[in-house]
Formats: sequence, C-alpha cells, structure tokens
Amino acid sequence: PEKFLWNARIDPCLWAESGSGIQTAHHIPACCFAAMPFKYWTGSMKFRFQIVKSAYHKGRIKVVYDPNFLDSTTEYNVNFLEVIDVTEKDDFTITIGNGQAQTLLEHLSVGADGVTEGHSTSRYSSKGKGNGVLGVYVVNKLTTPNATAGTSVSVNVYVSMGDDFEVFVPDHSFMDFVPFPPPAAAVLSPQADDLVLATQSTEQDIQSDPNQQIDGGDET
Repeated sequence: PEKFLWNARIDPCLWAESGSGIQTAHHIPACCFAAMPFKYWTGSMKFRFQIVKSAYHKGRIKVVYDPNFLDSTTEYNVNFLEVIDVTEKDDFTITIGNGQAQTLLEHLSVGADGVTEGHSTSRYSSKGKGNGVLGVYVVNKLTTPNATAGTSVSVNVYVSMGDDFEVFVPDHSFMDFVPFPPPAAAVLSPQADDLVLATQSTEQDIQSDPNQQIDGGDET
C-alpha cells in the first residue's frame, strides 16, 4: 500500500526552524521575505525535490496536488499527480499554478502561525491559506542490493516562485515576526543626584566663607 510521507501548503511564506527557545533559528526563503510585507499574493510556485541517495537505490514516489487538502486515499484518476522513478530522476521540480476560484490568495504569517502550518509529516485534513496542498507518497518501497547503502534516503526540498508571482496590498502583519525577544531593561542605581548634591554643598561652603582654603596652599 502507498505510504504518506509529507505535505506542504502552496504558500510563499514557508520556512523551517531549528533549535529551541531563544536559540531557535528561522530559515526563511526569498519568496517568503517578498510576500511578508503584503496581504495577498498570486502566481505559480515551484517545489524542487533533491533525493540524496546512492546509485543502488530503487523505488518510486508520487507527488500529488489538491486545491483543498489531501484525502486519506489519493485516486490516480482524480488528483493531479506525477509518479517519479528515483532510479531515473533524483532531482526534479514541480510547478503549481493557481487552482483556486479567486486570483488573490492569503498567506501564512511568520511569527503568528506555527511552522507546521506550512509543511508537516502529518496529513492536512482541512483547507487552509494558500493554493492547496502538495503531498508526497511512496508508491514502491525503497530497495537496494547493496546492504551497506541502507534502506533510507534524505530528500531536500527547495521552494521558489514563478515569473508570474505578484503581491498586493501592503500589510504590517510581518511585524508579528520577532526573531529574538527584547532584552530586559537594565536597572541602574541613581548616582548623578549624589554628585550634584555634593557639588552644591561645596559651593555653599565657599560662599559662606570666602577666605576658606580649598587648594591646600598658604593663605596670603
């Protein structure tokens, strides 16, 4: 049976995170930076898949697109899909055009939405922002005659936008993204007041006794 691997929303504001807490690093692609200051976007989006494997690995996967979300089963005669033989093709790009009824589409917000709202190893079961969902499934289990090569591979996924990409309506929601929390305000003890009071006291003493020595020399 075909096994679900991963899915992502067709949305320019996709990003990855590593680390935790204040040491969380945000890996943001150029298309996300371009869309963040605007409320709407339109155009095609590209997903490049780079399968890191040896020459001995064999298997097939399928990439499925649905304008809404992926069902528990994907039908070959219903969904938009492409079957990839990893033996023949280990670096390929899927381009997704606008599959929605409207031209202008909303996008995710870095800082307000969680990173798993954009891509996840759990199947999305409802429609969200963006232009539908792209999913990856195993068609034929990965095999290799070389036992030292291992039975698992890594897949790098890169995103970019097509030449028809456009953004509309400037928006301030990108200010939700604060990569580092503001530092705590430093508490300083007031010392300037003490210095001023000492100076005032010295001046008052001099005015009260003009003949008072203050430099340690002999009085003439």
